[in-house]
Parts: sequence; C-alpha cells; structure tokens
Amino acid sequence: MANNIIPRDRPLRRRLHPVVYDIAIGLIILFTVSAWLVFDRKADTELPLSMITMFFVIAIGIPAIIARVWRRKADLSAADRRIVTFREWMSGEFPVWGSHIRTSEAMVDMLLPLAAVSFGMVAIGIVFIIVR
Repeated sequence: MANNIIPRDRPLRRRLHPVVYDIAIGLIILFTVSAWLVFDRKADTELPLSMITMFFVIAIGIPAIIARVWRRKADLSAADRRIVTFREWMSGEFPVWGSHIRTSEAMVDMLLPLAAVSFGMVAIGIVFIIVR
C-alpha cells in the first residue's frame, strides 16, 4: 500500500480553461459597473469613466479576437481540440517557471488581484452609500 502525500500522474494543462477567462471578464465588468455607479455623481466625471470603460473593452476585446482567430487557424491535434470539463481541468497541474502547481492554485493566483479590486470597488460604493 502506497501512501503518497503528493499525488502522482496529474495531467499537465498548458492552457487556462475557458471558465477562468469568463470569471475574469465577469470581475472586470463588475469593477467597471461599480466604478460607474460609485463615481458618476457630477458631469465632469463622465469622460474619465468612459475612457476607463473603453480601456477595459479594448483589454478584453483584443485578446478575445486574437484567441478566436488563433483557434480557427491553428493546426491542433485531436487531443488539443478536445475541451475538458472544468472538473477535469481542476484536477491537473499547470506549468509555471519550469515547475508545476495545481491548476486550482494557478486559477486563484490569476483571479485574486481582479477579485480584490472588483470587490474592493463594491465595498467603497457601499461605504459611500452608507456615509451619505
């Protein structure tokens, strides 16, 4: 009987799952909407908020377009074309700087800054509403 503390033979996932990208886009949308709701109080704030919104639209749009074109034009093998379920993806490992970490850790590392900023903006908005 083997008592392996470190699980062996986890599949190596070289790409993030599409659900991770969807969560990131949702967090960016939450940040943008909460910024508009919190700071859109005077006429002079509309221009900076619209520029920030356009920045996020471009930051989401350009990588999405590039990924879509790449998927269409890339010569992928059948194994690469197969979309694994999110549960399967979470059971794998992700390569980072010549090492491997669990894919769940990679997802948290990527989404934590976005979540902190998004939920922080919501918290600031709640405080502004309470103080008024």
